Amino acid sequence: MEKDNQNIEANRVFAEVPELLVPVGNMEKLETAIAYGADAVYLGGEDFNLRASASGFSLKELQKAVKLAKENQVRVYYCLNSYIQNSQINDMEEHLIALANLVDEGIAPDGLIVADMGVANLARIHCKNIPLHISTQANVCNSMAAKLWQDLGAVRVNVAREVSYEEMSLMKVSCRNMELEVFVHGAMCMAISGRCFMSAWLNSRSANQGACTHPCRFDYKPIKNQNLFLEEGIREDTPVWELEEGEKYSRIFAAHDMCLMEHLPKLAALKVSAIKIEGRTKSSSYLAQVTRAYRWALDDLKKGSFDSTRYMPELINISTRPLSTGFFENKPNIAFAEPTEFKKPILARVVENLGKGRYKVSVKSAWKTEDDVSILFKEDTENILKKGEYSLLSVHEEPVDFVGAGLDAILVTDTVELKEHIFLRTI
Repeated sequence: MEKDNQNIEANRVFAEVPELLVPVGNMEKLETAIAYGADAVYLGGEDFNLRASASGFSLKELQKAVKLAKENQVRVYYCLNSYIQNSQINDMEEHLIALANLVDEGIAPDGLIVADMGVANLARIHCKNIPLHISTQANVCNSMAAKLWQDLGAVRVNVAREVSYEEMSLMKVSCRNMELEVFVHGAMCMAISGRCFMSAWLNSRSANQGACTHPCRFDYKPIKNQNLFLEEGIREDTPVWELEEGEKYSRIFAAHDMCLMEHLPKLAALKVSAIKIEGRTKSSSYLAQVTRAYRWALDDLKKGSFDSTRYMPELINISTRPLSTGFFENKPNIAFAEPTEFKKPILARVVENLGKGRYKVSVKSAWKTEDDVSILFKEDTENILKKGEYSLLSVHEEPVDFVGAGLDAILVTDTVELKEHIFLRTI
């Protein structure tokens, strides 16, 4: 019956679908997000956001990013979602005042993403004209919490990953004027809404201030001790979990990656405001393929032709761990196991159209001219550039039959017109 209900929703035509919100860690990723159909992006500055390993945007770079996004009708949400210490309050206040000054210049972000209640209050004081969004780090798990944030001036909350669809539905009914934002794809933390202290304890780098070293994904070896449970005073009937063994290690903490692609019709029917992709530190090629797949899915929802089997191969191709529905269905459920077939790596990104069928490309994987190439246009179309239909030149205009990863080259073809910022992939 549940599957039948999903099929009914899949064939339904939706006049409105959720906003597609994707992560960008630098200007290249912003250009990628725009090229592949993002409705909105979220990004951080050089401080106060939860991705210290992403270089972030300086205030000057932020203005450039907002300008580019607005020119392409893409909204920008700015992350200030770390939990700050007393010593950082003055710096945070100065930062918010600087952001408020951008409003008068017409280049301010479309929203501020915060988690710390003190930061939210400062934002309400200094940035009255920038909408306030609540981060997943605030772990909003119920309608009372959502209503409280609404009373404090927030217009949107990112629902905690631990919330099921049924609980989400209750939140929507209880807070009709509050926008709900839902993570649908990407990494899941072992701790509730990412509030983990493991990295801070082991490596003196706090996850709650954006410096997580991900020790949950380290390789661990179990030490066998048959009397361990009795010695620690745990009852003999305590259930024991079997460790997932690798050749030399065990995966005992790392969660699966989330993927709610199959459930997009239910989220659209619930009228959530945005579906969110995780991964500001992921590569631009990863971002392109994930954004592209979810763009197709949302566009098909509008037409009443949603079919998850069309989009999932794209997501499976770039997955590095099993994909799970997380707690969306109340209980973690493995939707797709880690792929065992050979993946299709990205070959290159089109950097610049040089004219007359010549394109500067940034090569991501070893590229031989004897290979056929798939062009990843935003649209759901398969464009194959076959051997003999293109050639490669070095940056010095010399013909080459091989270009290594990390180098620039010139692609020459008169078979198809390419757009800047799109990617080429192996077949």
